[in-house]
Amino acid sequence: SNDLLRSKGDFAVRLMEDITASLSDQINLEEAFQIREKDFQCEGINRQFKIRFYPILEASGEAGYIVVVSDETEAQEQKRILSDSLNNALSASVAKSRFLSHVSHEIRTPMNAIIGMATIALAKINDKPKVEDCLLKISQSSRHLLGLINDILDMSKIEENKLTIAADEFKFSEAVTSVVNLIAPQASEKNIKFDVVFNDEIEETLIGDAMRLNQVLINILSNAVKFTPEGGEVKLIVNRLWIKQNTVYLQFIVKDNGIGMSPEFQKKVFDPFEQASVKISSIYGGTGLGLSITRNLVLLMGGSISVQSQEGLGSEFSVELPFGFTNEENTAPHGLGEFKVLVVDDDIGTCEHACLILKRLGQNTEFALDGYKAVEMVKESRDEEHPYDVVFIDWKMPGIDGEETARRIRKLEGLNLLIIIMSAYDWAPIEESAREAGVNSFVAKPFFANSLKAALMSVDKEVQTKTALAAPDMYDFTGKRVLLVEDNVFNQEVAQEFLSMAHVETDTAENGQIAVKKFFESPVGYYDAILMDIQMPVMNGYEATKKIRASSHPDAVSVPIIAMTANAFTEDVSLSLSAGMNAHLSKPLDMLCIYKLLEQTFKGKEKTSSNDKNFEKGAKSE
Repeated sequence: SNDLLRSKGDFAVRLMEDITASLSDQINLEEAFQIREKDFQCEGINRQFKIRFYPILEASGEAGYIVVVSDETEAQEQKRILSDSLNNALSASVAKSRFLSHVSHEIRTPMNAIIGMATIALAKINDKPKVEDCLLKISQSSRHLLGLINDILDMSKIEENKLTIAADEFKFSEAVTSVVNLIAPQASEKNIKFDVVFNDEIEETLIGDAMRLNQVLINILSNAVKFTPEGGEVKLIVNRLWIKQNTVYLQFIVKDNGIGMSPEFQKKVFDPFEQASVKISSIYGGTGLGLSITRNLVLLMGGSISVQSQEGLGSEFSVELPFGFTNEENTAPHGLGEFKVLVVDDDIGTCEHACLILKRLGQNTEFALDGYKAVEMVKESRDEEHPYDVVFIDWKMPGIDGEETARRIRKLEGLNLLIIIMSAYDWAPIEESAREAGVNSFVAKPFFANSLKAALMSVDKEVQTKTALAAPDMYDFTGKRVLLVEDNVFNQEVAQEFLSMAHVETDTAENGQIAVKKFFESPVGYYDAILMDIQMPVMNGYEATKKIRASSHPDAVSVPIIAMTANAFTEDVSLSLSAGMNAHLSKPLDMLCIYKLLEQTFKGKEKTSSNDKNFEKGAKSE
């Protein structure tokens, strides 16, 4: 005891004072007794000691005491750990018993439907509508049962540390769209407004586990729809938090105005087998595994998950996840014309996100937050003689909806602009009425650069088609002659027809050898240009071009030779130029592109000829 006390320094003094005070009390020391002190600090740690007093008795009376001091801190801590472990084991046992009861109920419910509907179908085998109805319900119940089994298997894998996370390239737009396609019908069934909002432009190609991302979002969104009453609202918000080296951190927020959760349940909402109450389980179903699996998946993916909720007011789940990206996004020119675009949506975040993407695609964009304002802006734009080319309109808006907004805009503008409906829902049920209102096409929400680009490309094609139809009247190349070198009869006919519509005289050759012969035999200045196919029998386009350029014909160097080929890659263009060609046209042939290129070619040739003549005139005067 002395060694112990000496090793504890000042603590020994306080302990001895306590022992002295104890001895001075009127205490019966006939038997050993103990004192527990919990407020002793020793080396910065609260420690517990057991102190025993043993009286030493002699014939003459008490002679003194033996004091035994033992440090019980570790023993008490071990006892506490064992006690906690026992309580946890008991709690787990109770939770698993409750879980088995829930699972038994959940499995039996769809199984009862499957067995019952199969029995009815067999009994009504000749009643086709009834059999179809039974098969539909069997299919629905089977999918529910499969989802339950998958949850149980996932939980088992997580507990055994056998669940793995992939690190593969995937299209983020496709991953989110697949989630929306699954959740939107569920929300629509309950008349719940479902929106997806992107506050930033997200990289198109990410590296991670797309399947597990989908599982996380579907679990949370399905719960949000499940626990939100009819007429409520569920929203998925995606933010880009930050980028560090080749990693982007995304935040997914799921908000609803459903039944919410109590503060007590929020503390255990991610624990396995937990549900708010037996009443909740009986009303809404489920096993209490979904959010536990979700939390484990998020942690395995290197992220975090949190929840804020208030009973009766709804819940907000926030998931933050890291993803890799390759820095190899497509930065090639988008090939779009510049359009004046109006975006109409009652959610300002959706409008700003769409405008951000459209501006990066080179478009002139504005937005309106309701249909009335949109109609007003279209009218003002027309009156100022700067009309819109295309209008994106959300289908579901307060005030006047997308259909009525489209109808009013179409009445103002006629066919002078394109109207595209935006919707997170399947537009098949509304397509007929939308078309009648003047809608040209549809685009799915949420927006991505590729989907908006595709929508604008359709606009561009319509503009190009209208221009192309008018092209024969816009271009007149009377007096120009072209040598058309093409081995395919149908392609030769198409090109020849295009040229004749712009009043171009055409000679044809079936291969490079015939083309070289015709050129060699032609007088000076006979051909204003040569359209040269590449892949041909006998002699290909490259060889024919080299022979023409190397010849002694007066036009060998100056005659424009244009590649006209299905070889459309950058290296093919380089090969054409290296062979001595002046330009490159890709098949399938675009009439407008041919006319524009011929116009530039003929103007360039006339300028060159004029310069040559001026040079010759100047030389003679000298």
